[in-house]
Amino acid sequence: MALSEQEIAKAKDEARKYLEYSTYVLALSLGVDPATLSDPYVVPVSDTHPNYPLHVSLGAQVSALEKL
Repeated sequence: MALSEQEIAKAKDEARKYLEYSTYVLALSLGVDPATLSDPYVVPVSDTHPNYPLHVSLGAQVSALEKL
């Protein structure tokens, strides 16, 4: 069963809202100003830093938001 255009638009809108919130919270928890986020996100710590994986995840979220 195929989704209608309206269902697709609603799903994208809900995904965008969730991703925006998730990105906002992650950025704040990492001490990054959410207003400064852009794609590509440059990870501000070395790959040996304990928060490096979180910054990589933040970059992935920023990239996904740009695509939505």
